[in-house]
Amino acid sequence: MKTGASLIPKAFKIKGKLIWPGIVLQFLVIQIWAQTQPLKKNEGSKINWVKNMRSLKGMKGDPSLEKYNDSSWKTMPVPSYDGWEAVGFLGLDGAVWFRRYFNLPVDWFYKNLVLDLGRVRDHDFTYVNGHLVGSMESTENRKYTIPAKYLKPGLNSIAIQVLNYFGKGGLAGYRDTTNTINVYPAGVNEFGRVSLKGNWKYFIQNDKPPAQVSAP
Repeated sequence: MKTGASLIPKAFKIKGKLIWPGIVLQFLVIQIWAQTQPLKKNEGSKINWVKNMRSLKGMKGDPSLEKYNDSSWKTMPVPSYDGWEAVGFLGLDGAVWFRRYFNLPVDWFYKNLVLDLGRVRDHDFTYVNGHLVGSMESTENRKYTIPAKYLKPGLNSIAIQVLNYFGKGGLAGYRDTTNTINVYPAGVNEFGRVSLKGNWKYFIQNDKPPAQVSAP
């Protein structure tokens, strides 16, 4: 090998496409680096941070409970497909609680219901009258079954703890705004649903999540 020669081979073609090994190598190095970077020291690992949020660190009482006092909480319009950033919370990442009530129609007594939340960014723990009915960390739409035994005549509470690590956060719902978040008995048509769109109470539990590295 000549002195000063590059260790990275020149570009070559695969199925007619020009491939630059240097770019491929750079991408692989970035991916390896991203996987080995430590999280923010002030919060520790993601696992520990989630554990603290789930233990209600920073909260007064348990917001999942039906009769929790949220009278001092402010409101946020829900859903927002472009995240809570689009409704005035630019730069917010972390753990946020949401609460609201819905009135159970008389003809829904003793029926299991479907809670259709659409998309939540990124991780949710969803409660009805203090009972956990679902939790997911994914980009999939949330449709949770509410067992009839968790419901009661009149007002019923919904409480959602949302954990957002980076990027858009919150109760996103659906891109198609004609398909909004709602609750309904399984098998009913769109006219038999109770809409949950509107102002929800919210409280920011923590705005310093662990650092997350997204793909370049």
